[in-house]
Amino acid sequence: MKRTDTRCPAPRVLCSLLAAWIILQSIPVGAAPKKDTRDTIGVIRGKPKKAPPPKKSAPNRKPAPPKRTPPRTTGQSPRPTPAPPPPPTEKPVPTFYVSPGGKDPYRTIAAALAKAPAGARVLVRTGIYSESLVLTRELEVAPASPNDVVAIESPRGPAVLMKTAKATLRHLTLRVKAGAGISDFAVEVPQGQLLLEECTLGAGDRATVGVYGGSADPLLRKCQLRGAVRGIALFGRGKATLEDCSLNGNSIAGASAAEGAELTARDTRFGQNGQDGLVLDGGKLTAENCEFSANAKNGLWANSGTLALVRCRYYENRLNGFWVEGVVEGEAESCEMFRNTKAGLVLRGGGEPRFLHCRLYENRREGLVAGLRGRGLLEACDLTRNATHGAVIKEDASPVLRKCRLVSEGLETVVVSERGQGLLEGCQIAKPVSSKTGVLIEQDGKPVVRDCKISGGWWGVRIVGASGRFENCDISGSSGECLKVIGGKQPVFENCRIFGGKGIGVLFEGKGTATMNRCEVWGHGGTCVKIQTHADPTLTHCTLRNSEASGLNSGRDARGRLLDCVLINNKGNGAGFYWHGATLLKNCRIEGNGVGVEALNNGQGLVDTCLITANRQAGVHIAEAGNPVLKGCTIMRNGGSGIRVSGTGRGTIESGVVGQNASGNLTLEAGGKPVIRDVTGI
Repeated sequence: MKRTDTRCPAPRVLCSLLAAWIILQSIPVGAAPKKDTRDTIGVIRGKPKKAPPPKKSAPNRKPAPPKRTPPRTTGQSPRPTPAPPPPPTEKPVPTFYVSPGGKDPYRTIAAALAKAPAGARVLVRTGIYSESLVLTRELEVAPASPNDVVAIESPRGPAVLMKTAKATLRHLTLRVKAGAGISDFAVEVPQGQLLLEECTLGAGDRATVGVYGGSADPLLRKCQLRGAVRGIALFGRGKATLEDCSLNGNSIAGASAAEGAELTARDTRFGQNGQDGLVLDGGKLTAENCEFSANAKNGLWANSGTLALVRCRYYENRLNGFWVEGVVEGEAESCEMFRNTKAGLVLRGGGEPRFLHCRLYENRREGLVAGLRGRGLLEACDLTRNATHGAVIKEDASPVLRKCRLVSEGLETVVVSERGQGLLEGCQIAKPVSSKTGVLIEQDGKPVVRDCKISGGWWGVRIVGASGRFENCDISGSSGECLKVIGGKQPVFENCRIFGGKGIGVLFEGKGTATMNRCEVWGHGGTCVKIQTHADPTLTHCTLRNSEASGLNSGRDARGRLLDCVLINNKGNGAGFYWHGATLLKNCRIEGNGVGVEALNNGQGLVDTCLITANRQAGVHIAEAGNPVLKGCTIMRNGGSGIRVSGTGRGTIESGVVGQNASGNLTLEAGGKPVIRDVTGI
């Protein structure tokens, strides 16, 4: 059976109308309803989401710019960015005006200071103010405008007395009135941080500025300090800093630091003072890019204290550029000392200051003078073009010069005298002109010279009545003797190379003693080694070769010993004895020379257990009253005779071997009368 719907249609219509009313209520005011595209109203399938109410903007406030953030997935609107708070308002600085004519509230600066609170500014009109200021609060005193010129001239006492933690003075002239009586300082700073900027300071019986006390720490920037006994005096643990200042024309010194005081200077000039540019006496000095010039005595005089100096210049002072007197420590780096009337640098006393990469040049006398037990270190320094000496070491001084370059066109490049000692290590020492000496040691001097290159001059090294020790050095290219020892007091040469001289390589004379061990002497225009006038050196394991004359020349009552040496390839003889020369050769090899051993003109000598071979002419030549002794020698394969004795030649040849010589083993000519005993081959 077919089922029919018997329900009334009215309820269905009512339901449709109710649904349409609900939809209309959910649409926001002002929004157009969406058009229903369905054929029939149908049944509401779900409850629509209610749109959030519109946001209310803050009244009278500019909306903040939107943030660039990724879209939120929650469907919620982002919160508005709050506006930044307004900047804090700056409090106006209390300002007090001063003028001498009464146009401003105050006629004196002191009256304005009495009323001004901490942090105030006191501005002053043009004028000369005869008063003395006491700074008791933190404030600033300056001209009222760039055109105002203000001078504070104290009738008695300091023009400014610092009695607070901080204060500032700008563009002022501060001085003590002439004839005002005793006034130690124009500006007195017993405490606090006083800033003086672009001020001119003058007068004062002790100094323009006096700084003392452990809490005193002023800063002077672009100031001029002149016309007093000292520009600035620091003592009693006071501190001060100078920046781009000028301390000129003071009767004693531009600055002084004593009693534990500390002075820091940058880009500052200390010049034309009555004695020294700066005096350090028990304080600490830190200076960078400063100048010490044209002072009546020294650019910088340091008696005791500590140094920290960088890129400073000491020049055209009437005595020395830099004088160190006592126990001074610290370091100077990349400094220049030049065109001073005497020395660039003087070291005296027991301190150990260090000078690194400094230049000492064009001084009218020495580059360096070390005396009175002076010490210290010069490393990688340049001491050139000084008028007399590059360096002088004397009076028990003992400095260290390491990796320095020393060149002098005047007198000696380096002089060590009067018990001077010291160490020269890794240095280049040159004498470009063919006169005077590269290194002169005299009057009991006793330095150590190690790993150095010494060249040029008439003498490369000259030792006169002195000692010293040379280790692993090159001595070359001299016009006279590369090494000359006169009356030596046992100088020592260890593993040295002496070569390329135009004259004699090594000359010993004057009753002195010396020692050479494992040295090499070669390539000279004259003799490699010459011994005369009672000199008594000892050469062991040395090589004497390739000279234009002899390997050894022993004459004029010479003494000395050559032990285990090699005398080879000399154009003249390997060893020659003349005029009572009596040097001992033992265990030596004499090879490839013109003549192996020669004794003439009463030459003597003792040749013991030596090998005399392959010489171009005779192995041994004795003539003209020569009277040597050859003992236990091997004389073979020489280009002439093994032994040749002629004229009045004598000599004693005992034991040994003679053989295979081109012109026979023994040749006697014109009355030669040697004594020969137990010699194989004769």
